[in-house]
Amino acid sequence: MKIRKVLNVKYIFIYLFLILIAVFTNEYFKSGKKAELGYSIVFLLMGLTIAAFYIVKDMIYNPSRMNYRNIIMEKALFNHRGKILKEVDSVPLHKDFIALYLGRNSEDPYGATVSSLQAVRYKGTRMVDSLFVPIESRDPLYERYSLSIGEAFAKFIKFADTMPVVTYNQPFMHTYINIKLDKDIQLTYLDAMKMSKDIYNMYNEPIKKLTRHLRLINLDKDRLAGAKTVGAIYLDYMYTLTVFKAKEKKRLQKLMREKSKGSSSLFQIPEKARKSLPETKEHIAETERASGN
Repeated sequence: MKIRKVLNVKYIFIYLFLILIAVFTNEYFKSGKKAELGYSIVFLLMGLTIAAFYIVKDMIYNPSRMNYRNIIMEKALFNHRGKILKEVDSVPLHKDFIALYLGRNSEDPYGATVSSLQAVRYKGTRMVDSLFVPIESRDPLYERYSLSIGEAFAKFIKFADTMPVVTYNQPFMHTYINIKLDKDIQLTYLDAMKMSKDIYNMYNEPIKKLTRHLRLINLDKDRLAGAKTVGAIYLDYMYTLTVFKAKEKKRLQKLMREKSKGSSSLFQIPEKARKSLPETKEHIAETERASGN
């Protein structure tokens, strides 16, 4: 096994450079240290350094050693576009949360091709760090670092820890994971798709359409675009619901004040009635005297 590792084809350039350096060095000392051979040895050493660099790079950036997490520390992408279109069932509002999205080409869990797992950690309205895992990708840029969906989710569970998770299209997530892992895994994540229906009247739409709707034009080439859009939907939902509740509270308080004023006015004696009270008393007294006589 160790011999196979040493004779790996990826080391062929290093072996060639080492052989050439050995031959040229031997000729260099035999020929009385000719300058031409000296220059050749220098160029061969440069080539050996480049070959060694790529070997070291592959040793560092491989799926077993690669750190898929990345510190971002960015202000959250958030444009207020939401409106309460009808009475909604409020979902839990969390200040800190994880936005999760599976990069895919369809919302059909049985026919979709998933290319990546994207996750962004939010602390208030700030994006703190992220996780990006290519999943069985055929992209030459990510192919060698791709993981299976099971390995990707294992990394995500460690990344998310106990924080609440917001995803897009919870049924898709649940079905796709259970199909791929051939297990019954219960996922209890908040669904940004339902939120988008409540505040944008958009349901079962591709995430890119919501990205455009929220005017997040700077996400075109962002590999975390899906997760950042999910985070933006949840932030907009929280903002919209908070503003709506504040307006409703003010409206109810105003209504209660008007009711309390109306009920108290029922028990108040009008000004004209108060002025005529002494005259009425005198009239009653005269009537009683007349009847007594």
